[in-house]
Amino acid sequence: MVQVTDEQKIISKWHDKTKKGFLWIIILRLYDQNNPLSGVDIKNKINERVNWEPSSGSLYPMLEKLEVDGLIREVDKEDKKNKKYIITDLGSQLLASLRNDVFAFRMQPIEFFRHMGKSEDEFKKKFSSMFENITPEEFNEVKIHFKNILCWFEDLIHESQSKK
Repeated sequence: MVQVTDEQKIISKWHDKTKKGFLWIIILRLYDQNNPLSGVDIKNKINERVNWEPSSGSLYPMLEKLEVDGLIREVDKEDKKNKKYIITDLGSQLLASLRNDVFAFRMQPIEFFRHMGKSEDEFKKKFSSMFENITPEEFNEVKIHFKNILCWFEDLIHESQSKK
């Protein structure tokens, strides 16, 4: 059995808080791409992309808050067990403003990669401390995440090219 240190517990706790903190953005982004979606659809899509499944206790209250604020709306009112929602114009406006206002959304892809380093050595210098104590299991999980990120970039590029 792998012994988990206090530091690892703290990092894991804040990692989970970050995911939960961005849950509303993830949900709106998924609705922006695929309409309509149920809570189960959202859970599955998040799990596919980031290998994390938000709890029902996080997801469904968030869907309710987004609906109350008019960022999403229910489309199939007859199926009460499997409510499906779509993003509203207000939700789309919010996503657009985030893309314009939030640094991470504003950065052009080439700027992002330059920020990561212009060479393998520079990249390693910037990010080596993140991987000092990584276990083989964590290494495999990181590889999966990097593969997912590359797929997302590919999806975004195809998405933007198809809009032209």
